[in-house]
Amino acid sequence: MDIASVISFFWLRPYNRRLRTKSNLSLACLTTTDLVVGLVVQPLQISHNSFILKGETGRICGRQFKMTIAITSSCFVATLHHLVVLSAERYLAIKHSFAYENLVTKVRIIVASGLVWAVAIIFSIAYSIASQQTQNIS
Repeated sequence: MDIASVISFFWLRPYNRRLRTKSNLSLACLTTTDLVVGLVVQPLQISHNSFILKGETGRICGRQFKMTIAITSSCFVATLHHLVVLSAERYLAIKHSFAYENLVTKVRIIVASGLVWAVAIIFSIAYSIASQQTQNIS
């Protein structure tokens, strides 16, 4: 259900002029994160939990667990930061409505979304490196 609503939003947005607003672009960036969660994170979680239920905790399960944690934490950080970007965009639209047209552009929203994903991926890589170093110390 979640994936179908995300795909329908992306399919309808270019064809409907009323959906091509800056606020909806911010929502589309947040929706991209939901799409990644629906297509990648949930299947990874399901396969990892099925390995655990079968009692398979070997090397493959350990690597898959690390990958699942990295991707899940990356999507979690991206979702939180997209909510911050969305809130900042809405704050500017309400509080500084005259300056909003000049301050908030579609390009800046897309750049902010790209920065959000970059921060999320860097956070995930740093977390993976830190957890691997603590395992080496132990």
